[in-house]
Amino acid sequence: MRAPVLLLSSTVLFSNVAAQTICNPLGNVAIYSNYDGGDLNIMVDQNVPDLHIGIVSYEFSRITISGAFAANVVAVWYAGYNADNDHCSLGGANLSTTVTGVPANIVDIQLYPPATWPNANGNGSIICGYTCDITTNQGGCNTADQIAHYFLSNWGGDLRYHFTQYGCWNSPYALSDGGNCCEDREPGVGRTPSRPRPPPPPRARQRGAGVGRCAGRVGVGAPPGVPRWRFRGWALRGRLESPAV
Repeated sequence: MRAPVLLLSSTVLFSNVAAQTICNPLGNVAIYSNYDGGDLNIMVDQNVPDLHIGIVSYEFSRITISGAFAANVVAVWYAGYNADNDHCSLGGANLSTTVTGVPANIVDIQLYPPATWPNANGNGSIICGYTCDITTNQGGCNTADQIAHYFLSNWGGDLRYHFTQYGCWNSPYALSDGGNCCEDREPGVGRTPSRPRPPPPPRARQRGAGVGRCAGRVGVGAPPGVPRWRFRGWALRGRLESPAV
């Protein structure tokens, strides 16, 4: 049986925050996270070289990459639970995450991979995300710093933006729209392009090309032995549901 997924704030659960933030206009990593999954159409309308796109959701997502600069995309990774309960009413025979619009060799669909950054308020695996809050319990989902660190530690690069919400995707989303979360940088710094990000202090490298910017940050120092949870039964999200095993 799956452990309960209890998302604590109904205000957070059903809010839909408009995207509006660019964390770093020179960044090349765009992240989208939610719980309900759904139809995610990302329009690459800006010329961003070496663009990497990461998606996290508990329920499956149908991801389409389009736009004038879609050829700039070099990686599209999905990491999450990929549950086949269809709260977004997509229908069809295949209730599993798919990615279209880019070459298949740059797509990677990963089921609840281990988190690369410990935060006791999140999860030991990459499962889902729905807020930018890293200091309170996320009810079984990940904190935003865990999600950002997972992709940045595998790819290197810099976070352009992270867009997160609980409900079904309200696509299309343009790259120029940005997001609503910047939890890869140190709290309270507020750097701009005229004040370049300093290099991170030396630390053990994660696997992949680089180390995420949230390593060593203030307020997220959960001990290395954070338990890893698996969802294999009931999930509680304002209603009781039983995702397919």
